[in-house]
Amino acid sequence: PVESHLNHFIVDHINAEIVSKTIENKQDCVDWMTWTFFYRRLTKNPNYYNLQGVSGTDINDYLSELIENSVEELEQGKLISVEEDVDLQPLNLGIIASFYYLKYTNIDVFQKNLNENTKMKKLLEIIALASEFDIVQIRHGEENILKQLSTEINYKIEKPHFNEPDTKTNILLQCHFSRIPLIPDFAYDQRIILEHAIRIVQAMVDVITVSYTHLTLPTIYSVQISVVAVSLKKK
Repeated sequence: PVESHLNHFIVDHINAEIVSKTIENKQDCVDWMTWTFFYRRLTKNPNYYNLQGVSGTDINDYLSELIENSVEELEQGKLISVEEDVDLQPLNLGIIASFYYLKYTNIDVFQKNLNENTKMKKLLEIIALASEFDIVQIRHGEENILKQLSTEINYKIEKPHFNEPDTKTNILLQCHFSRIPLIPDFAYDQRIILEHAIRIVQAMVDVITVSYTHLTLPTIYSVQISVVAVSLKKK
């Protein structure tokens, strides 16, 4: 049978529901969960979800712990605020994550690493670390090609790992900026990367705007990257 993977992405889903006001407190979280396919499958295949028992108490304890952990993650990341230990309110960073369909972990990375002094090289590294690029494949034999391309890009990568998605993403982004010709497989990967990069960069601009009251260098760089990516998409 098909099983639910909601528990692996529950933090992002709860954040989106808080932003949309579907969830306004912890009890709403529980009520919302009971309408999901995940809840239906809990009692049907408890071992799959690491559920210790199928009694009402077991299920309530399991859901309560899952919700508490998720809310704590969002609160620590400053995506939501928790009032009187019950009521849940969206914050700007949570709204940004929901609007751009980004994982909450990305927003945390942006917030911790972006500042008014961030330069293009660091900005590209931060973009490439976005979890959306975990899907970028490293095919057999590509490491040597990536190694060669890394010598042609403008912003050299310190300690590159040519078998990791973030290194490949960084290289292919820079190949786009410099119009470096690519083999068909890399050109395909580059199109996927650019599609994700557009909304990731736009989210970064918003994160910077929340953090700083004036237009900063990272914002300018981000807008430049976004415009270039959009221009390619339209061609």
